[in-house]
Amino acid sequence: VAGRDFSDPEARAGVIKTLKNEVAKIADSDVQVHYNALLQTKISETFFARKDQNNQPGRSNRPGAPTMRRPMAPMKLRSANRASEALIAQMLLAAVLNHPYIFHDVEEQLAQLQLGNPGTQKLYYAMVAALHDDETRDSQGLQAALQEAGHAKEIRDICNESVYVHGAFSRPGDHDDVLGKWLQVFETQQTRKETAERKLSWKSAVNEADEEQLERLRRVMVADEQVD
Repeated sequence: VAGRDFSDPEARAGVIKTLKNEVAKIADSDVQVHYNALLQTKISETFFARKDQNNQPGRSNRPGAPTMRRPMAPMKLRSANRASEALIAQMLLAAVLNHPYIFHDVEEQLAQLQLGNPGTQKLYYAMVAALHDDETRDSQGLQAALQEAGHAKEIRDICNESVYVHGAFSRPGDHDDVLGKWLQVFETQQTRKETAERKLSWKSAVNEADEEQLERLRRVMVADEQVD
């Protein structure tokens, strides 16, 4: 799109049609409404903006002429996350601290968590080292070793009710299918992150009228639909 001449009405109509067709392919109706509004705003600003002689956007220089309304701002996307990514990571880490027998089955996924806080990151490394040293440690033995290593505060920050309320399986004690629930939460969070990244890519492509990026996104959507 960059560098192309859109003074010809047919050229403008062509790119507008292409962008509208791509937005129409978005499966999520809420997201589609958002990008339709955004697209209409960008089309108005790019191709149909008017300036009066006094350089006052949206106002006519003719006495008594009505004031033009500004385009409506695009709708804000509703958040898909009920808890922050860091809080979900803390919940999953708390589940391993309270149920260390699942560590062997979730070690690879655990390494992908975005823990954020440097203290929490250090606790994670110490926990991994302790469990590699002895995978038979129970929760009490593991947490005692970590407290002795100077991580008592980080354990208190994670193993508490404000974290457990987001996932009962992470609490200490006996629970049904802790491993299955841990993996389910992890996969759900990964899907949310991928969806959020996809939405940002759509927004960038629409804002820049990037036909090449839109085509890449369209191919990814088609591939996802074929997998489903």
